[in-house]
Amino acid sequence: MEGIFGVGLFEILLIMLILFIVGGPENTAKWAREVGRYVGKLRQQWQHAVKEFEKELGPEGKELLDASRELSQNLNQVRRASSPRRLVTDTTRKLSQSMTDIQSDLAENTANSDTNDDGGSRDALQDAPNPASDTRPSTAESTTTQYRAWLPLDDLDE
Repeated sequence: MEGIFGVGLFEILLIMLILFIVGGPENTAKWAREVGRYVGKLRQQWQHAVKEFEKELGPEGKELLDASRELSQNLNQVRRASSPRRLVTDTTRKLSQSMTDIQSDLAENTANSDTNDDGGSRDALQDAPNPASDTRPSTAESTTTQYRAWLPLDDLDE
């Protein structure tokens, strides 16, 4: 979540625009001053409460709070560095680039296999057995006919 309470800059600007339209320039300025006063008071009270808390904890507690603050700052930096949105965007871009490369390679291979050595045109996929058809050769026959290069030299004579 980025921004204040998970509200980003765009949402804040939209709220300010709506307030300006509803209240007009005079009322919007008054509201902004009052909100500023309340925020200032809230900050003073928070700082006072933190100072009192640190005073009661003593020097060891202050060190612990400082370490906790540093840890949370480092954690926020890690979160920003590995933003899920950025990771998804990068992954999507790499996947689409890979798909484009695969499609272009496939198109090249198809174009190359369309013309055989005789110069005639024929589709290489027509010779491959259809796995969905019922007239498939047995496994032993398909292995010897399709993948002869994988067989040991003894089996090639058969």
